[in-house]
Amino acid sequence: MSRSGSVRLLASCTLSLLLLTQVIPASVRAQSQEPSSPPPSAGIDPEPAARRLQLMRRSNSYLGPVGGIHVIEAGSGAPGSMRLQVMTDFFLKSDYLSDGDDIRYVGGALSVGVTPIEHLELTVAATMKRVHDARSQGGEAPDTVQSIADPYFDVKTYGEIGNGVTLGADALLSLITAPADDSLDYAGMSVGLRGNLSVDLRRTSARVPLELRLNAGYFIDQSAKGIEQQEKSRLNALVASGQGQDVGANNEYRHLAPRIERLAYNVNRVDHASVAVGLEAPIALSKRVALHPIAEWELWIPVNRQDYECPLSQTGAIRVPGDDRCASKESAGHWPHRFTAGARLFPAPNFSLLAAVEVGIGGMNRFVREFAPTAPYRIFLAASYAIDLRPARKEIVPPPPVDVPVVPKQGQVRGTVVERGPGTPVANARVVVTGSSEPPLTASFDGRFLTEPLPVGDVALALEADGYEPGTCAARIPPEGGEVLARCELVALPRVGSVVGHVLGANGTPVAGATVQLTGPMTRSPVTAADGSFRELDLPPGDYQVRVDQEGYLLSVTPLLIELRREAQPQITLVPKPRKPLVVVQKARLLLKETVFFNTDTAELQTRSEPLLTEVADALLRTPAVLRVEVQGHTDNVGTAEYNADLAQRRAESVRNWLIGAGVAADRLIAKGYGLTQPIASNKREAGRAKNRRVAFIILERATPP
Repeated sequence: MSRSGSVRLLASCTLSLLLLTQVIPASVRAQSQEPSSPPPSAGIDPEPAARRLQLMRRSNSYLGPVGGIHVIEAGSGAPGSMRLQVMTDFFLKSDYLSDGDDIRYVGGALSVGVTPIEHLELTVAATMKRVHDARSQGGEAPDTVQSIADPYFDVKTYGEIGNGVTLGADALLSLITAPADDSLDYAGMSVGLRGNLSVDLRRTSARVPLELRLNAGYFIDQSAKGIEQQEKSRLNALVASGQGQDVGANNEYRHLAPRIERLAYNVNRVDHASVAVGLEAPIALSKRVALHPIAEWELWIPVNRQDYECPLSQTGAIRVPGDDRCASKESAGHWPHRFTAGARLFPAPNFSLLAAVEVGIGGMNRFVREFAPTAPYRIFLAASYAIDLRPARKEIVPPPPVDVPVVPKQGQVRGTVVERGPGTPVANARVVVTGSSEPPLTASFDGRFLTEPLPVGDVALALEADGYEPGTCAARIPPEGGEVLARCELVALPRVGSVVGHVLGANGTPVAGATVQLTGPMTRSPVTAADGSFRELDLPPGDYQVRVDQEGYLLSVTPLLIELRREAQPQITLVPKPRKPLVVVQKARLLLKETVFFNTDTAELQTRSEPLLTEVADALLRTPAVLRVEVQGHTDNVGTAEYNADLAQRRAESVRNWLIGAGVAADRLIAKGYGLTQPIASNKREAGRAKNRRVAFIILERATPP
């Protein structure tokens, strides 16, 4: 059959498929309808529209059957639908088939598929390939080899065996175009059988938009028959020219189709079993637009049913081995093996665009005579269009029945929220009517509330209030409606607080074994753990003092507020005792061996003075016999007397406040500023003025010894 004859064959097959989509569904419908049944256009479509949309978004694979790019779907598209697809694939590669070549490959496939009825799919496809070596300078291999209109026919049957699980099988028949006259060579007819499994996870969970596919099959490959005559002619020419011996095709290699021909004509000399796995993730971008990422893996396993004897499988002086290898002598890395990834975009429910790339894993740089070379990579571009051939059905919705309106009786719940036990009202309690869309109610200051009108019957109320455990309350509105009274009780939460603190020493190291004395509404004496922490629960709320007295550290007293149902988290840093005390308690005063520093012309204490003041607080806390101390502020003579008197007073008060914050009782401290009136050195020089700027602690009253 010539090239034009093969095109006519494809056209007639396509027309037959179109007729089947019209005849088969119509005959099936005619047999299934009873005489009294309404016509299909008057019924309700039993197939959900969303599911049919999913099926209409299925497209042809490279050779026709519905699926991804190479891995086919066990099922098919929507019953009564037709799919058209045009696809092209190409790659450019230098030093691919042989050193120094520059291969330009362009291929393509045109396919038509129909699903006339459920469980049946028919497809027909035609492929073309053109392989051009741009650097070829003559020799045995031609510059350009091409095959046109190689037809493929596929019949698929399938059935759903579970929710989203489909099992099927298909049979594929292929022919090749003879290289000599571009006619169909029926001697090269090949047949493949596949078992297919698909799992659509969308059928079990709409949150998992994923389809999984598995194909396993066997292909009876007779493609080598299509070039057998051409190879025999080459062998005869070699013998006639004296370059070869008439010892048979299996004992010579120079007449065999070179790699470029095997690639263009897809020539394989042995059968193969195939395993393929694919996944597709249908992602709906909107009601009409969807994106389907695709990933596939495929492996061919050679099966030498033909008992093909590769020239390299024997040795002998009469033959010169070729540069191609033999699959029987090589590892699985020479088998056709590929991975494909891409995505289909559906800008409309029945139209899609595909872009994908295929990467060869095996057989693309270590060639064997049994298989056509595997492309190092291929880029795929395709456009698909689906046609819904099923006549549109209109849904007839009967008019709603006319009912006499019945006004249901209603009632309200008038309730009071109180505390269980004392029965005191709970103000601002939140009341929610269970199962109602009405917003929550808020009880008044005396715990009272009134619901919106509710249907007769049982009413369940959910209650919440700060300081109380969540509760429930029930009432029943009688059949005649009206108001009903309800008393709702809440259980009060414990009215206590807690403290979880840490005691740290120098450089933030934990202080273990320190006794912590909590005094306030309740007295507790916890001991710090190895990490310096201490914990006390169920403390009445109020003001507390945290006193920490640990050997080697200055005494620390820190005020602490325990709040109702809250956890206080104080962090107490102890100051190590200096080797030489800076504060000495004398009979009439506290002697300071360092100066208390302030920022210039302010009452702001400098940070470097805090260790000294901490030692002052420690001395006062450890000497309870000192009942009252005057904190004196003194200045130099720079400035007016009024200014210095005010500054000295503010500085004395700043020191007094710091000591009160460190735990010294406020009634033991009196702040008084003397300004420039009591110098202890001459103000003529800076050294003397520095001595006059000081804070002094004078003991005003001591406890009388017993």
